Amino acid sequence: MLKNCLATTPEQTIGTVTESGLRGYGGAGFRTGLKWQLCRAAPGDDKYVICNADEGEPGTFKDRALLTRSPQDVFMGMIIAAYAIGSRHGIVYLRAEYVYLKRYLEGQLQQLRDGGLLGCGVGERPGFDFDIRVQMGAGS
Repeated sequence: MLKNCLATTPEQTIGTVTESGLRGYGGAGFRTGLKWQLCRAAPGDDKYVICNADEGEPGTFKDRALLTRSPQDVFMGMIIAAYAIGSRHGIVYLRAEYVYLKRYLEGQLQQLRDGGLLGCGVGERPGFDFDIRVQMGAGS
């Protein structure tokens, strides 16, 4: 999927996501393509892709399940979003109680760096520099 995105322009990637009808998992179900379009058009050079894994909703464990079972899928989504909006910075905001996942996630991120999918020239595309860091929450 990433290879296909990098073979197009960021605008084409946004168009594909818009046409898909993809929506966010938050309560509002905001249209992802529109969000990416607005982010790309926003003024300023520094743009961030944030994965909010705080899981503050009562009885919700989707973030923990996704980051435990398929973190690379989450990170690939962040990389594609970064390409589309022109971001160099990604942050996974991880709930403090999930500190046990931090080392695992950092290992997964390192595998992506080692494979050329994070860092400078992501996916062998010159000028597309993007990396992700884990930021621990303070606890509730």
